[in-house]
Amino acid sequence: MHCDAVGKICKSDTTILMVGKHLWRKEKTKVSKLGEVRKSCRASMRNLGNLYFDFKSNMPDSQDSSDMFLRENFKCLSESIINITTKDSDVKYGLKNSLYYLLIRAAHIQEGEALTLRGVGADSKVADMKHFRTILKHHENSLFSDSKYLINQSRQERLRLPARSPDDESLQKLRQYTLKNIETLSSTPVESFGKREYVKLRNLTCSRLTLFNARRGGEPARLKIKDWVERKKWIDGRSIEKLDEKEKAMFDKLEVVFASGKGNHLVSTLVPSDCVAAMAMLSEPSVRQAASVSPSNEFLFPSSNNSGEHCSGWNAINTVLKAANVQCAAKINATNQRGRISTLYAALDINPDDRELFYKHMGHTAKVNCNTYQRPPAMLAVTKVGAHLLDIDNMKTQPEGTAEANSEAKRDEARDEASSIKPQMKLRKRKSQKEYPGISYSSDDSSDEWQLEEETESEEEEEKVQKKSETESEEYEEEEEKVQKKSGRVNWSKEETAMIREKFKKWICLPHPSKILPNKKEVISFMEETELISMYRYEKVRTKIMNEQKTQQLKVVRALNIQ
Repeated sequence: MHCDAVGKICKSDTTILMVGKHLWRKEKTKVSKLGEVRKSCRASMRNLGNLYFDFKSNMPDSQDSSDMFLRENFKCLSESIINITTKDSDVKYGLKNSLYYLLIRAAHIQEGEALTLRGVGADSKVADMKHFRTILKHHENSLFSDSKYLINQSRQERLRLPARSPDDESLQKLRQYTLKNIETLSSTPVESFGKREYVKLRNLTCSRLTLFNARRGGEPARLKIKDWVERKKWIDGRSIEKLDEKEKAMFDKLEVVFASGKGNHLVSTLVPSDCVAAMAMLSEPSVRQAASVSPSNEFLFPSSNNSGEHCSGWNAINTVLKAANVQCAAKINATNQRGRISTLYAALDINPDDRELFYKHMGHTAKVNCNTYQRPPAMLAVTKVGAHLLDIDNMKTQPEGTAEANSEAKRDEARDEASSIKPQMKLRKRKSQKEYPGISYSSDDSSDEWQLEEETESEEEEEKVQKKSETESEEYEEEEEKVQKKSGRVNWSKEETAMIREKFKKWICLPHPSKILPNKKEVISFMEETELISMYRYEKVRTKIMNEQKTQQLKVVRALNIQ
């Protein structure tokens, strides 16, 4: 703690010390995050100290920060919250939001301690803390709603702006600088590898892994030597032998290391082949000793000067950016890179199972990926949605191209209907001739579709007509069966379903709620190639594709809900 007025309060105030002690004990379970826990605990204590410092200026008679949690002093506490979270009419929304949850947590800690000690006044202390939490939640909207709104606005608007994404040219320059220096330092003899070289290689490798994997800044920095040394235990060699050659080749290009991520989730870190030699150098005991790394430091990217902590991921990236002299370096950080990768990955044609693996690698869900990291599809909104809205605004009942498509569909339906009716009409005619060989028919009478004509005089001619009628009757009966098959419900075979799913997986695997389907020309071309055109109508195949798309999207939605 700093030795200022707030620091002295944090060191002497019994309530703040009790809250800090409890926070440290509870968060101490995050063994790999002790550095972050220490900073978080210190920041929470200092926030309470700042709040009490302002509170005490309004209530000079107060002797302890526990007075802030009395309901009769809530008005004074509210004024202090506004004072320390407002600067020049601007709200420090992050600080204000964190204060709300810190006060709730501090009240819980005091209540728990009072119940545990069971001393004099313990019951009244418990009642006071319950009343305080009720009052704080009651005034949550009036006192903290502006901070919650500003946080959401910042997350949805400022942080997701496409302009915040790093440009490809800067990233390429950074990559070339990083790879060149990693290769140079990795080939340096161990004897001449000192602290300066070690720190530089550490920053380069940590920066490379963070940006390559689109990880949060602190995740690769928390990797331990044990995680790297034991990485092979995650890969089953027998399973690799069953893969095809293309997939086998990936194991020559990448290594995989698993470590804890945000919320103690196990997340993967992929190590490109260009970093393997650097990782081996950073974990070498003699090299670490020469770089003044503590023997008890178990991190793969350690702080030097015999510290027990790991380096800062943000500092590693920032140091490399300055050394590479990259323009617009402020745009290149872990958060912006996660947004960039999430947006680019969402635009790829990938099946849902592979997409789920990507979300697991990123350490979040599809919902978080879409609502937090992805840049909004502004160009699609203008070109697709905007075109339809302009047509509607101009009083066009159908957007451009729709009327033509509808008329074409109607012509197709009329043609199909005519082709299905015509064989049936001929069939009825031929069947009648078969039953009454001496009678022929014409369509002159409008009241009755068919009309008797004169009997065939020649028996020989009559016999020819009869044979011809029987042959044509059989042909038309077969044609009628085909027509009925086309117009009725289709029972698709497994082979037909597999062919359709494979051919049109680009559309079938589109994320919910997309309903985009392939155009008619593409579907008919497929039907001609597979000879489905002789068995089914275009509408039936199109409906099949649409149903497969709905089924696939439903599976993905259900899987996400289960998770």
